[in-house]
Amino acid sequence: MLELVRVLGTMRREGWQPRRSLLFASWDAEEFGLTSSTEWAEEHAEWLQGRAVAYLNVDSAASGSRFVAGASASLMRVIADAAGAVRHPTANVSVLSAERARAATERGTAVDAVNAVVDDRLGGGSDYAVFLNHLGVPSADVAFDGPDPTYHTLFDTHDYVERVADPGFAFTTTLARLMGIAAMRLSGAEVVPIDPVAMAS
Repeated sequence: MLELVRVLGTMRREGWQPRRSLLFASWDAEEFGLTSSTEWAEEHAEWLQGRAVAYLNVDSAASGSRFVAGASASLMRVIADAAGAVRHPTANVSVLSAERARAATERGTAVDAVNAVVDDRLGGGSDYAVFLNHLGVPSADVAFDGPDPTYHTLFDTHDYVERVADPGFAFTTTLARLMGIAAMRLSGAEVVPIDPVAMAS
């Protein structure tokens, strides 16, 4: 998140001008009932319901090589398109192409690009819950997932991520690029790139 803020700040100083504001937040107390994000969203509920275009969430950025995403149906295309614009760290193709190939192999048949990458069921369990479930703000949650025996333990450290879970932060960097593209498209497009037809369906 901090790297993405740094890059977008540099772009802004060099002349990039989003049409919509970007607000970055790091929530505390996530495991204690989503306290921080919920209290903040409740305090700003009227403003969020009237002005928020989307909420993009990253809970645990990278614990493996499989890209996983959930989103409101209206944001599935935005996330899939961003995944198509970023190269997968270990494959010579985009994240979208790598995940589409993986999904086709698992299912034994070709799959739609959007549905191969983004699930339209978010549910609960992370800080997007208040934005999506209480305020109706279209939301997305993304990560590179894998087996992570250290999650929620004393061993879940910066050193562990760098050496074991995501050597060199390759997947973390890719996720930052992907989220940056999604954020830039949502904030910069003349017409907000959400899909109300997908949501209605």
